[in-house]
Formats: sequence, C-alpha cells, structure tokens
Amino acid sequence: NRAGFARLDDLPLVDYGAVWAAKSLILESAFAEFKRISSFDDFITAGGDDLIRHGRFEATAMGESLSPARITYRGFLQWIADSQLERAAGQRNLYRDLALGCAFDGGEIAQSPGEFASGVSIGAPPDPFSRDGQVWNLPPFSPLALAERGYMPMRKILSANMRHAAAIRIDHILGFARQFWVPRGAEGRAGAYVRFPLDALIAVTAIESQRQRCLVVGEDLGTIPDGLRNALGEVNIFSYRVLWFEREGRGFKPPEAYPAHALACLASHDLPTFNGWRAGRDITIDLELGRTTPEEAARRGHERQDEMKLLATIAGGGSAADIHGMVARTPSQVMLVQADDLTAETEPLNVPGTDTERPNWRRRLSANTEGMMSAPLAASIIAAVKTERPA
Repeated sequence: NRAGFARLDDLPLVDYGAVWAAKSLILESAFAEFKRISSFDDFITAGGDDLIRHGRFEATAMGESLSPARITYRGFLQWIADSQLERAAGQRNLYRDLALGCAFDGGEIAQSPGEFASGVSIGAPPDPFSRDGQVWNLPPFSPLALAERGYMPMRKILSANMRHAAAIRIDHILGFARQFWVPRGAEGRAGAYVRFPLDALIAVTAIESQRQRCLVVGEDLGTIPDGLRNALGEVNIFSYRVLWFEREGRGFKPPEAYPAHALACLASHDLPTFNGWRAGRDITIDLELGRTTPEEAARRGHERQDEMKLLATIAGGGSAADIHGMVARTPSQVMLVQADDLTAETEPLNVPGTDTERPNWRRRLSANTEGMMSAPLAASIIAAVKTERPA
C-alpha cells in the first residue's frame, strides 16, 4: 500500500478513483476491527435519520446490500471525517467553504426531492467573465419548499459546515436574493432570475453564525442585486473583494477604496492565478475552448499588457510580492493569500462551465506544505504582507 500511495502522490493530476480505491481498503479493514466507543455512538445518535438515509443512499449507489453493518460503515466514515476536522480546528483556525449546491444524482436529491426545483440548474447570465453565461449543473432549492419547512434544510447545512470553522465562505451569496435558473440542457443565456427570500436567509445565517461563533464571508461577485451588499453588511457578513474585479474604468481601484468590512484577495479558485493572469493563460484557455476568436484573444492580450502596467503603477511594482503588498494595504479586515500564488502556479484549479474539457480540481500544487513556505517566492510574498499588516 505504501508503494501504491507513493505512486499516486507522484502523479501530476489527482486520480480520485484510484485514491479512493486505495483508501477504501484501509477504511474497510479499520471498520472490521473497530470496537464501538461512546463518541462514535454519540455521533450516530446526533446524526439521526439524516445520517441513516445517507448511509442507505451510499450503500445503494455502490451496489451493496442495505444491511445494518453497511449502513453503519457509512456513519463510521462520516465520524472519521468529522473527527479529523475537529482535531484540525483545534490546532488551526479553519476557513471553510460552503459550496453553492449538490449534484443531481447525489443523496440530497434522492432523500428530499421535494426540497428542490425540478427541470432547472443554477447558473449565471452572460457577463464580461463568461460571455455565454454559465450552467453549473446544480439543482436549486425551491424557495417555496424552504419557507414551508421553516428554512430547516438551510439551517442544517449552515450548522454542519460552521461546526468546526472559525470562518466560512458562502459561495455565490447572490443566490440569497435571486438565482439564475437555466432549463436543463439549455445554454446559460436561456435562463431567467427567480427571486429568493433574502431577509429570511440572512436571518438564518446570522443565527447559526452566532450559535457556532463563526465569521461569515459572502462571495458577492458577479451581477450583484441592488441593495444586497448593504443587507449583508447590516448583519456583519463580510464582503468578498477580489483584485481582478475591483476596477475603476480600465484600471484598478487603489487600496484605500476597498471596504473595511471585507475579505480582500488577488483571486479565487475560479479565477486565474497571478502567474496565469500575467501570462494570459485564461485568454488562451478561452481560445482553446472555442469561447473566443483569435482576433478577440489578441485584443484581450493587448489589454492585459496595459492592465499589468496600470496595476504595477498602483502597487509600486509588478512582482507577486508587490501586488500582494498592495492588497495587504487595503483597510479590509481580512486578507487571503492563495497557496497557488505561493507556489507560482500558472494553470487554473478550476474553469467554471467546464467538466470533461478540463482537469478541474485535479491539478496538484508544485510543492508540498513544508516546501511551499520555504521557497523564496512564498517568503517574499509573506514578508510583503507582514510589512503592511504587522499584527
């Protein structure tokens, strides 16, 4: 097994199927020898019917019997994962990410189909970031069903994800106010907005945040509904300010223009890394995917050169350390530095709107956590941030 894991570790892309096959052998063996203890029994009891239904779904999906042992095994896996998160949270403050939705063929849909709208996917309308719109292949909650259930499905999700977190980022929090629904099989431009109960969803989030003592950051990027940022700010949900989107005309906003009640960063997992942006890799990918023409790509490449010069002027230089130092000078109370930029990655981790076209969420970092922080680039970036934010 050690040799097998070593081989998997050496692959340039994560092979999830092979990784799970190797891990499941160990987990099955551990479960076979496991003697139940009180913390496990408490976890199973707290999980209740939801955990049992999850076990049944996974056993069925794997073609297994619905015997009590196989259902308990799924609870065992959840208990291990939760225990590991708890231990990690005790050693470090965890910043977790709450994904926008679940899979159409996932357990949530199988267990509670009445909570979701049918025949549509969440997406985004055409904008400068995605000119054809986006289809995310995620089933949306039905706002009527949420209200009928007293917003309990949302409360459960928030509570579970905040439990071992010092802070949580809520993906696409614009969906608290409205969601762009696209008929299944159609392009993003064919969608329409559906209004959601903003006040109720904010209230539920605020209550769970207080209960779990967890800071909330709302990813408020894209076509922002009027009044949303003010509504989030009134209950101290942090705004999410990404350098690439903080613009003044063709240039970039100066550091002092950023809000204080926010998290500031260069990019996110859905955007180019700093190296990728500087190299125009996002433009090249659009060309490879047929999202743009050679002429348009060339025009965007020239614009990017101009943008780099403007950014370097504001930041006092064009290096990764200079740009991170500029973001650190903002009054935003929280700043995020991506591991991808510490290791000088060029390829994006994820390209929204793609599935089989790209190896999304599989690209490894070019250095492990120990080697990353000792690299000269990482040291220069961290030093620049500490200079601007000594506390």
